[in-house]
Amino acid sequence: MSFMEFRPDQNSEKISNNLTYTHSLLSTVQVPFLLLSGDVVSFSNPAAQSLLGINTLNKVKITSIFPEKQPDGTPSSSRWTDAIWRTTPNSPQICTIYLQKSDGELFPAEVRISSSDIEGITHICAIIDTSKEVAEKNRADDLSRELKQKSVWYEAILDAIPFPISVTDPEMIWTYVNTAVEKFKRTTRQKLVGKKCGNVAGIEKLRRGITETFFEDHGMHFKIDVAFLHDREGKVIGQVEVVQNISKIVELQTRAERIVRENPIPMLIIDPAYKIVQTNDAFLSLTNYTNDALKSISFRDFTQVTKSTLDIAGVFSSQKNKSGEVIYRFPSGEKELALFAIPLVDGEGNTSDVLICMVDMTNERNTDRMLQRSIHELGGTLATIAGKNLAISVSCDNSDPLCEVKTDLDNAISNIRKTLADITDQVQVLESSMETIGNETVQISKGAEKVASTAETTASKMKEQVVAITELLQSIEGLSASFEEIASTSQEVMTLANTATQSGQSALMQGNEASKKMEAVETISRKAVEEIGDLNIKITDISKVVKVIADIANQTNLLALNAAIEAARAGDAGRGFAVVAGEVKNLAGESRRATEHIEQVISEIISQSQKTSGLMTNVFDEIVVGIGSVKQTVDALEQIVGDIGSAATGIGEITRANENQLVEIERISGGVSLISEIAMDNEEKISGLATIAETTSESLEKVMAESSEVQEMSARLKTDLGEFTL
Repeated sequence: MSFMEFRPDQNSEKISNNLTYTHSLLSTVQVPFLLLSGDVVSFSNPAAQSLLGINTLNKVKITSIFPEKQPDGTPSSSRWTDAIWRTTPNSPQICTIYLQKSDGELFPAEVRISSSDIEGITHICAIIDTSKEVAEKNRADDLSRELKQKSVWYEAILDAIPFPISVTDPEMIWTYVNTAVEKFKRTTRQKLVGKKCGNVAGIEKLRRGITETFFEDHGMHFKIDVAFLHDREGKVIGQVEVVQNISKIVELQTRAERIVRENPIPMLIIDPAYKIVQTNDAFLSLTNYTNDALKSISFRDFTQVTKSTLDIAGVFSSQKNKSGEVIYRFPSGEKELALFAIPLVDGEGNTSDVLICMVDMTNERNTDRMLQRSIHELGGTLATIAGKNLAISVSCDNSDPLCEVKTDLDNAISNIRKTLADITDQVQVLESSMETIGNETVQISKGAEKVASTAETTASKMKEQVVAITELLQSIEGLSASFEEIASTSQEVMTLANTATQSGQSALMQGNEASKKMEAVETISRKAVEEIGDLNIKITDISKVVKVIADIANQTNLLALNAAIEAARAGDAGRGFAVVAGEVKNLAGESRRATEHIEQVISEIISQSQKTSGLMTNVFDEIVVGIGSVKQTVDALEQIVGDIGSAATGIGEITRANENQLVEIERISGGVSLISEIAMDNEEKISGLATIAETTSESLEKVMAESSEVQEMSARLKTDLGEFTL
């Protein structure tokens, strides 16, 4: 029997008042049942015990199978009490509540509560474990929340897209629009969703396989992309429509077409079949073709006078810019063109067309050829001028690119021809004038030579007088210098004498001080020698004591040896004594070794002390000798100081006599110097006169030489001018 088949409120007549029958009946069903007496469980069937994991629930409070609080925080007792209170015989209740198993595990359940008319039973409770249902519901709720979250996320993404996006069902009813549609339609999505879409034309095109539609609205250009929406079975469940404002693209495209059309550089666009797709006004003007004429020909139909070096096929295949040159014969005539090809790549990365720009080089090339011809003509004219032929003229016409240069060259030739004629006339006048200047210069040169000869003789005599006076002055200056040197030397000697006196006195004081210190050293040295002697005596006494200790150690060693022998004879009774004798022997051995070491050290000390004593005795003898030497040095210094003082007095008298003689010599030297200056001044003036005369003579000679050279140059110039054809 299932729970749905068992309805306590409908089968109460069968149960009657037979409680035993009720227990037996409930024990056979698979639905967990509890019989309550107030808030106490009076009976639980095996299904209820198995569900709750308890052997028996009889006589326990119903609240023991509830947790204190439900997962939502409400007290379990309040929820149960409320359900019991609302249960009546005509209104059974379903309490949705979490129950607690014996191991503490909680699980959701529906407890169906019915009132009971069985004696001793107040309520009959059927428990349904809803764990699976709740789990399914939770999963469904989670999925719903996730879908709702994703829906919000997707809607946010769609709202962030600046293009209007809308979704319609198969009946063309709007089911979704994004924010951009609201702005585009100037309304809200709430007003649009559920209404019929009016874009029937776009849907009709989609059904014919056309996914793009273009239209204009309020002066703007739009593009609509439409696609079907399918479910998992592939059935059409609606359409999605994306609107893009392509006004900027159309504007740029129009601008690009205008740039191409109005560009001053001739342009045309060809497709992979070399068909002409588009041209501009500059191309039509260059070629005199019409648009109608170009529709029937291809790029390959242009007549080439020279083979084109532009690889059009390579532009299509490599997608790289290329250039070349060609001469075409157009209706307008032959045109020398520089060609520049640019690949136009579509959205799929293929070269859909090639843009060819043409630069008309015809005028430049014609001008270049005319320029080369004009340069050749100028070269011939300049070669004629280089041949000293000026009897020529240069002519040109307005088409010559170097006409101005040729005109200037013709004017230059005329001016040079006139200038050379004037120079020829001036050379003849110059030649006559230079001949007259040469004759006059000869006469002036002779007079200058006479003046120079007389001045040289007078200057020679004055120079001899100056030399004699100079020698006298040098002798006087030498004498004066000697006296000055003597005075200076005397002064230095006197200074040195005074310094020597002071140094001698200082040395005398230091000598006396040294003598006193040497006497103190003598006293200390004598005392040190005496103390070292006493030390040697004491060390000798210590050596004697050490020898006595060594003898005692040897005797102790012999006694210890004898004691050991006696202990050995005594056997076990003397074993302890033998040990003591052995220790005494060891101590005696150590004492003997220590005394031997001490004797060795004392011997070394005595040896070093004797050496030190000898050295100190020698030092003392040297100190005594040094004291005598210091006393002799002090006596000698006293004698030297006295002698230097007497010498300084004599040098002072010599210095004063030299100073008086030096004053008289300076007076004589002053007079002789004055005479020397006068003589030198006269000699310089006479020498200057001779120099002037010589300079004048040399200048006249240069004038004569230059006059002769000018005459020769004039003759050569006349000869050179004669070579020109004027």
